[in-house]
Amino acid sequence: MKGFLVQELNVAATNSDVNFGGMGFVLNPAGQAFTLEVERRTGLNRPNVTFGQNPILTGNQGIDRIWSLKTSTPPATPVTLTLSWLADNDHGLDFSTHQAQVWRSRDNGKTWERQGVPQSGINRVVTVSTTLVADALYTVSTYEVPLPVELTAFSATARELDAVLKWSTASERNSAWFAIERSLDGKSWSEISRKAAAGNSSAALSYSATDLGAGRKAAAFYYRLRQIDVDGTAHYSGVQHVRFNKTIVFAVEAYPIPMQAFLTVDLVSPTAGPLQIELYDMTGRLVISQKEEAPMGSSRYQVDVRALATGHYTLRTVQGTQQITRKVLRL
Repeated sequence: MKGFLVQELNVAATNSDVNFGGMGFVLNPAGQAFTLEVERRTGLNRPNVTFGQNPILTGNQGIDRIWSLKTSTPPATPVTLTLSWLADNDHGLDFSTHQAQVWRSRDNGKTWERQGVPQSGINRVVTVSTTLVADALYTVSTYEVPLPVELTAFSATARELDAVLKWSTASERNSAWFAIERSLDGKSWSEISRKAAAGNSSAALSYSATDLGAGRKAAAFYYRLRQIDVDGTAHYSGVQHVRFNKTIVFAVEAYPIPMQAFLTVDLVSPTAGPLQIELYDMTGRLVISQKEEAPMGSSRYQVDVRALATGHYTLRTVQGTQQITRKVLRL
């Protein structure tokens, strides 16, 4: 359908996707409530109305589709947008040989700023974490980096307290490995594991990885893939958001047992707050007391036990109304 299509929704404070039906626009509000009007402009071949200009490749126009967003109450933290378009809107761009880049304009199309990183656009679907502003235009263009890996799918879903990641490629050229990256806020990323790539392949390949126990660390995570070539060049996938339905419970692991110079205490907490780590000897006398400020999710602490005599001890960890005791040994 060519022309303009407008839809306004009151977005609830959810971590589930909200589909603005028929517009190629899906929003994950990351638990924030606000009102958003989306105007899809497509198929008119009009500059800064239905297509924008790629600031990197100055002679290259974007797809013939722009999404205009308006909100009087912009959310405070980034949200995730999934944008999709039809082959008729490609506007001469070739996403089978070049990556897709999402762009945002805050001055009605005069200038465009990059949002997220280049990613596969071969299926005409891209995902980006972005900060919504009062009035903004979004569109997609190709980027100058050719795809060494033709990524055809990438998904991340919750399975109990695990995050299951699956992706597939149609072809690979000089690919070394895939790094799985995780983020709490969609901004700061850390690598959690790697999976070897095929190197060179013209056949369809499937990959999978599991982030075991991720739901014990936080209620939700963002995931993405970083694909690394043999020459060290990196390319990124779109972003996936996973929310775990299981409740995080207070849990403690202590090691090594028998204790050596230091006792490591791994904590999982459903809330942030003061933590008390205590060790008692066999007579019930408190011999070590250590105070910490524990965040929600996972944290780790070191207890210096070098001054303790050999024998049996009781480890007691307390946060608020919750506490756990463990028997430990010092040799």
